[in-house]
Amino acid sequence: MSTTDEIHDKLFCRGTDVPRLSVDARSSVGEGGRTEAVLSSTEVVDQHFVPRGYLKRFEEAERHIWVTSVDGSHRNLRRSRSVATRPHGYRVTAGSGVNLSVEDWLARRVETPGFPVLHRLIADPGAITRLAAEGEQALARFVAALMVRVPKRHVDAQAVAHEVVGNIKEFHRNSIKKKLGEETGAEWFRHWDVEPDHVWLGATEPLDFPTFAAEALSQISGWANVLLSMPWACGASRLSLFTSDNPVSRFAGRRPPSADPYGWPDFEDFHYYLALSPSCLLVIGPWPDDVNEVQAQIERGQIQGPRTAHSFSPWESAFARRVIAADANQELYGKEANITKEEAVLDLGRLAPVMRRY
Repeated sequence: MSTTDEIHDKLFCRGTDVPRLSVDARSSVGEGGRTEAVLSSTEVVDQHFVPRGYLKRFEEAERHIWVTSVDGSHRNLRRSRSVATRPHGYRVTAGSGVNLSVEDWLARRVETPGFPVLHRLIADPGAITRLAAEGEQALARFVAALMVRVPKRHVDAQAVAHEVVGNIKEFHRNSIKKKLGEETGAEWFRHWDVEPDHVWLGATEPLDFPTFAAEALSQISGWANVLLSMPWACGASRLSLFTSDNPVSRFAGRRPPSADPYGWPDFEDFHYYLALSPSCLLVIGPWPDDVNEVQAQIERGQIQGPRTAHSFSPWESAFARRVIAADANQELYGKEANITKEEAVLDLGRLAPVMRRY
């Protein structure tokens, strides 16, 4: 087991106030470790994958927000309640036919404790260095939930799965051709090649977004602990910010030391950008180059990484705007969303070599 794996084990198994897995299978998902019971019945129909309380800071007029498509082709002012929402978007149907959702859990366990911390930081970004343990935990859980409750992360997970399946197929294709010959092997493998990704991964059906979100949210205790162990910087942005349908935007500017042999960065190798308001930015991560330093801190019982009050320069703010646009799924939110996803991706490719760590 690598040092990084050992650190993850310690962070995911630390005692927290998170309840153990409920014995009621209708209201729980996940296996082993620390999971939360996240599913329950709800009467809410329009379920927001980006919280309305968060989007409120980006409203242009009362209860209205500018919405821009990532390619810049569409832009209009819409009612906030109609933005980043899907009818029954988190609905999971249990084996008994009962419809369940994470909606009520998100409101009670994530948004209610998290919003006061966000509001405090917007009013006083320097408070990032003075948050009590409960405040840091509430913020870490809010950010962790915001990472996985959005459709973009499901899209990303499917893309990674497709790449993994591609590698598996290539390995088996070459093995069969080596044993049976080029033509016979290709013919024999053809009927396997058309099988969908989930079959290759041993699943009976594709993982839909509501199930993906519920499973991921049930484990945010561990992800929150990883976020707590990373550096945080919060402060005023010199340029006006916007947000997106994937508010926690990530960027890996280099091949990090803990990346696996395929070159995929680990969770803790990214910079995570969250615009708290048009004028306030939170940046989390990554871990330091020497993961042994993180290991030593955890052994001493010090989960928290360094916290910094930082005034983001125009260059840093411009970089953040591009990360937000580049990692959006379909829509950008806010008056100053005036850069397309394609432009942002191209700019980041040029700027990556000079990326600063906060």
